[in-house]
Amino acid sequence: MVVIPLTSNTERLYPGEALVMAGSQQSKAMADQIMAADKQRLKSRLGAVSKADMQAVEDAIKLHLALPL
Repeated sequence: MVVIPLTSNTERLYPGEALVMAGSQQSKAMADQIMAADKQRLKSRLGAVSKADMQAVEDAIKLHLALPL
């Protein structure tokens, strides 16, 4: 499974990162740390992101991978 780590530390937003709402908390999706992880390592589902948040994450991934926006 391909995962993007989240952090609650949203003080600074760098290129390749996107602000998202994870559950009821604002988090930062760090697309610059995208990785593959075994499903067994995942503990619990935090929830789902909105369509707008998912678009922001996709844009951050594209920026990180130098793909056209």
